[in-house]
Amino acid sequence: MGSSFLAKLNIYDVFGYIIPGFLGLVALNIFAATFFQKSLELDIANQFVLAVAYLLASLYVGIILHEISQIIEKYFFRPIWGGFLSERFLLDSDNRYSQGMKAKIKKIAEKRYGLTTTEYDKKKSQEVFNFFYSALKMKGLDGQVQIFNAQYGMLRNFFAGTFIITVTYLLNLIKTIVTEGYKCAMSEIFYVVLGASVLVLLGRRLRRFGELFADYVIRDYLNLYVEEMGK
Repeated sequence: MGSSFLAKLNIYDVFGYIIPGFLGLVALNIFAATFFQKSLELDIANQFVLAVAYLLASLYVGIILHEISQIIEKYFFRPIWGGFLSERFLLDSDNRYSQGMKAKIKKIAEKRYGLTTTEYDKKKSQEVFNFFYSALKMKGLDGQVQIFNAQYGMLRNFFAGTFIITVTYLLNLIKTIVTEGYKCAMSEIFYVVLGASVLVLLGRRLRRFGELFADYVIRDYLNLYVEEMGK
């Protein structure tokens, strides 16, 4: 059963849920040890059963982190970024692509999908992107973009897990300062600063992989279109 389950895990499961899930378990363990003086370690003698139990626990926690990270993405990152690249790549105000390339994409969208419009907004831009993405998936040419998508999901979940850990240390810092004074909270200050620094780096990396994913979808579709027109 264990080998059959492992065989069915794909790259998105591993990068998007299981690996960040381990970080989530660490976050939960730190929270339990900090505020309840208890460890979440499993007491199972059989090492194979223990490994499967941790794998399933990581998958479970990873799914929860996935939902938390989507909330963070919606209310924090998207406003900062001005929307995803897939939502703004056809806007006149966006300078990711030249006006000539955007005009070419709009003509393709009109010819292939009947999307005629004089002015694009985020919704219409996303619609074109969705058609391009679906076309690549139907052709089985989405392997590279799925890797970027999985890495993006992993980084987003890492951000959520690191955020929980940092908040835990921040709460412990406040508790230590109130009860013992700031001189006894040097280690907590260090971990809060470290966590905040890591969050900034993860945020930068997250945006990069999100834009790489969208950029590869757009460019791979254009290459597919040119190849099909040449046949």
